Amino acid sequence: LTALPAWLNDLPKLRSLGLHDNQALKISPSLLGPDPRKTKKSLALAKPILDFYFQRKTGATRQLNEVKLILVGRGGAGKTSVVQVLRDLPFNEQEDSTPGIALCDWKMDGCKGEPVTAHVWDFAGQVITHALHQFFFNVRSVYVLVLTGRENHERDDAEYWLRLIKAFGTDDKGQGPPVVVALNKWEMPGCRPRLDRAVLKERYPFIRDFVE
Repeated sequence: LTALPAWLNDLPKLRSLGLHDNQALKISPSLLGPDPRKTKKSLALAKPILDFYFQRKTGATRQLNEVKLILVGRGGAGKTSVVQVLRDLPFNEQEDSTPGIALCDWKMDGCKGEPVTAHVWDFAGQVITHALHQFFFNVRSVYVLVLTGRENHERDDAEYWLRLIKAFGTDDKGQGPPVVVALNKWEMPGCRPRLDRAVLKERYPFIRDFVE
């Protein structure tokens, strides 16, 4: 389909719509929902889809300029400290470990056009919390994987978290979400971190960059 007729709005008994694989309509995947041909979930509600489509056609929409930013990594890797740095807040050497999920907003100035607000989700790294991640990971997010070079677990941690992101953040077409790997404490005295970046990028092509 390349267009939807306006009379769809006049059908009072129209409850659901399945419009997957109609890229020309430019309807947000979050509105279309899971593809019912590939899952047991029901079709998405028709009204939000039609409202979005026709409001955009009339110019009644605006750019959202928001992104969901998820930080993951083992406990003590420095995820909360990374968030503090991004928000221009002072470093706290005695930073407590995050219990559960810490939420905050980070307004990114210097972007093309209007500023972009990142809704930051800082996940606890303790093993007991890992079962929760599958309920929050999705393809429409940006991920920061924080690895620490001081405990000699960087290779195992990278594989573990990237597999998890791939499993729960890949869309129906096999496209993974963008991931930035933050390499924390990488040049501290006595640390000899080992990580084959080329192999990881080949295995997980959704990695956008490694940042020390």
